[in-house]
Amino acid sequence: MTKQYAFQWNGTPEDIGPIQIKRYLPNRYADAVGAFVLLDYLPPQHPNEAEPSATQAHPHRGICTLSYILEGAVTHLDSLGNHVRLQAGSIQWMHAGNGILHDEEIHPDPSTGRYEMLQFWINLPSSEKAKSPSYKAIDQEQIPSIEDPKQGVRIKLLLGHWGQLESPIPSYLGEKLIHVQIAPGGTFHIATEAQEEYAIFIREAGLQVQGEIFEAQTFLEFDRNAGAIVIENREKYPIHFFLFGGTRYEEGIVADGPFVMNTPKEIAEAHRDYLLGKYGSLPS
Repeated sequence: MTKQYAFQWNGTPEDIGPIQIKRYLPNRYADAVGAFVLLDYLPPQHPNEAEPSATQAHPHRGICTLSYILEGAVTHLDSLGNHVRLQAGSIQWMHAGNGILHDEEIHPDPSTGRYEMLQFWINLPSSEKAKSPSYKAIDQEQIPSIEDPKQGVRIKLLLGHWGQLESPIPSYLGEKLIHVQIAPGGTFHIATEAQEEYAIFIREAGLQVQGEIFEAQTFLEFDRNAGAIVIENREKYPIHFFLFGGTRYEEGIVADGPFVMNTPKEIAEAHRDYLLGKYGSLPS
């Protein structure tokens, strides 16, 4: 059986200080795809030199954040004492657990003057929400990848399992995130089980999904029937897309700003602990 997409979404433009983003998840149709509760895309842009491209210090609790740098670089600071600069092709992953404070500054590529990035929030099971926070910086060389010249695809596994590949980033609910580059004439397909939730984010125009062609920067979520997703590239240039999802998140989801918990009471506790300074402070 061939799966169909349930809906498409072209993103909601938002500004985070001087940084311009497009928010794809949550949207008017869905609050989550599997354990994924947020997808922000920073389209290629030239920063305003008069304003620092920083998010300013802010807390998180109950989620993992996964930032994938496509162009430029990111400097990360957090209340665990981490101070890291990551280059294009790298991933930064932060397990917010029971509370962390962090900040990140985005730097343009010196040759193009631009930056571009994807950020996902991944909901944690309640047992993980209670644990201490942690952080990983994953260089490009550490990301597992596989190439299939016959099908014309190259896959980078950012999160989860794919065949024999295993990401260095933990997956608590079986969720997966893959970056696929599909060459002209290439074909990608994946079979999914009933009730699994999957979506793709299409970076460049012209990708053909289940026989229909889509514009650049399009989000598609698929139905939950068992079946296959078939993706083809009939253009003359490579196209990149990102497939993510997994099993449905079965616990309660209550989101308020940077906190995603299971109950309203836990949201109140997250705010209280932040105001009491329990998330620590950033290194100077």
